[in-house]
Amino acid sequence: MLKILPMVSVEEKVLCSLGWTDLDFLNKRRVVTISWESEIRMIYEFGIFSTMYEQKEMPSWFMHRSAGPSISFTIPNKLRGLNFCYVQMLRFLDDQFPHSPIITISNITNDRTWIYERFMDRYCINRKCWVVLSHWMFGMNEMEVGDHVTITVTVTEPYDEVIKECGVSLVYEDGKTDEEEEDALGYYKSWNHIIGGDLSPFQTTTGEYILHNKRFFEYGIDLFGYHRKFVRYGATYQVQKNEWFRALSRRKPDIIHDASEGKGESSRSRPLT
Repeated sequence: MLKILPMVSVEEKVLCSLGWTDLDFLNKRRVVTISWESEIRMIYEFGIFSTMYEQKEMPSWFMHRSAGPSISFTIPNKLRGLNFCYVQMLRFLDDQFPHSPIITISNITNDRTWIYERFMDRYCINRKCWVVLSHWMFGMNEMEVGDHVTITVTVTEPYDEVIKECGVSLVYEDGKTDEEEEDALGYYKSWNHIIGGDLSPFQTTTGEYILHNKRFFEYGIDLFGYHRKFVRYGATYQVQKNEWFRALSRRKPDIIHDASEGKGESSRSRPLT
């Protein structure tokens, strides 16, 4: 369901595959938590990698930027993933906890929408500004050349928080063989409930996908009230019960075998955090 690990322990080939090129900058950053100071951590869920750190500007390699909470673009080449980054600020510095905004990625051309509420494992206390960096693993089935895409960040506490800027950096196919690609991200792609995998329990009756970790523990088909403004009228979840959970995909048996045979990446071999 969820994997959290220190950024310094993430293999460099994984970070390079994500297109996160400023590795020294990320590894040295710290975030202040409620009771201690620690290295920043990477969160992985739904096929999305993300991290959060204190900073006023997004990484310099984000060339396509937009002031405010929304950005639009067209896919120019064959895509294997995209990086999305935003700068979030508190309007008032008064010991408030930052909340997790909701990221909505809409492929306007193919009428597909992913609504993501990031898992929050820590908070920046008494910090005026911070950056959230995420990588989304997309493929040809979700994003095709020529597709028009819009990304919007919606803060849950608009009076207290604001999105200063957001940016997109696309990661294209680079000619590597399938074997080379699987060596870096194969384990993460073997998860079942990710983009490109089985997201049917997270899909609404009107077609949108609500990627929210609490859904793993729900039995009903009702949405949270605040999710309804992101979906079409009358939407409910398509799947009613949670008996559907399966950690790893049966479509990648070799990866599943490797993950459980000593690579240290099995869902049973280490704790979630």
